[in-house]
Amino acid sequence: MNKDTHFIGEVLHEMKQTTWPTSAEMKKYSSRIFGTIFLFALFFWLGDTVINLLLSFL
Repeated sequence: MNKDTHFIGEVLHEMKQTTWPTSAEMKKYSSRIFGTIFLFALFFWLGDTVINLLLSFL
């Protein structure tokens, strides 16, 4: 049981040292992530459409 309480104490200590992003940073990072996901989805959708179009001519 002593190991468990020691571990929890270390986790709490490390969590206090963590620097968390601000709300503005989170909005900026989230918009970049969603923008990147959108671009990848668009790229794969266009690629799939072109491949299906080319295969339809066979």
